[in-house]
Amino acid sequence: MESEGIEPIVMRGFFISISLPSEGLFQRRFRDEEIIIDEIRKEFDLIAQKFITRFKTLRHEVYANILPRHTIKIQHTQARAVYFLPQSQAKGFLDNIDEIRKEYSDLQYEIDKYLKERNDSWLNKVEEYTTVKNIKSWDYCPNLPSRVVIDLTPLELSPTMLRDFIQSEAEEQELWELNYILREKYRETVQQSVKELEQKLADLIQRISRTITTSSIRKNNLALARATLEELDELTKSANLEGILGANFKQANLYVEVLDEFTEGQLRKKGNLEKLKAATTELVRNLGYDEPLGDFDPRTVLEDLSIDMRRDLSPRVKALMEEVL
Repeated sequence: MESEGIEPIVMRGFFISISLPSEGLFQRRFRDEEIIIDEIRKEFDLIAQKFITRFKTLRHEVYANILPRHTIKIQHTQARAVYFLPQSQAKGFLDNIDEIRKEYSDLQYEIDKYLKERNDSWLNKVEEYTTVKNIKSWDYCPNLPSRVVIDLTPLELSPTMLRDFIQSEAEEQELWELNYILREKYRETVQQSVKELEQKLADLIQRISRTITTSSIRKNNLALARATLEELDELTKSANLEGILGANFKQANLYVEVLDEFTEGQLRKKGNLEKLKAATTELVRNLGYDEPLGDFDPRTVLEDLSIDMRRDLSPRVKALMEEVL
């Protein structure tokens, strides 16, 4: 594959981790076998289910929508996940988090009102039991907005990050081990960022495959696919990874444009299926994979392509990564 002259990647932004208030604040768990209120239960809620649902909804908004839109997940352990927030995405991200804090503030107000009125029969039963168990119940809701905690660590990662701080070759020799550690950190962060973004593209390709039927293209999901591609492309540019991944997103967008040309029933018309197959072949080839042969089904090819991309980096991206790292 020909070299595309990729510039060294410099990643500027923040490592972030985030924690949110949980419905667990208002849940009590027991390990004994005593009958709890009306039945044997190991867990019960101190507030109504509608509030528990709100906690889950806000958490989903942050982890399923806000973080994927503005950040790249680069590490995930059982305890927590660490994300890379590109510098140009910081304001949009923090504005979204401010909106989330406002929603937690509204939720806090509603829970306070609920606890103050004490007109819920379930809550009254729970309070009777917690009194017997000598467990303190809530008289008011804790400060929920203050429990939205964002931990940010500024960073700039580049292949020559240590060289910018040392004064001489002698210092460089003395700090060779530190230089090696920093280079490895740089390499791991770039690799994980690229992998995360390309896997999101793989998920999108799988969803695109489901818009194709034997006779037509389901148009309702194409607008969403296009919007998702725009977000991924913008995030890639913010992370200075366009030279690695930009062409892949461009090819996927071109494929969506081809799909958008078809109207209901048009795949049955002569020549249109061949046009779709040609676009599918071009997408596969430009990502670096072997072209599909014979009378293939575009849906199956896209499904297999998404599986291959989730298993490993696409050949094109892998070659560029070897060049730049």
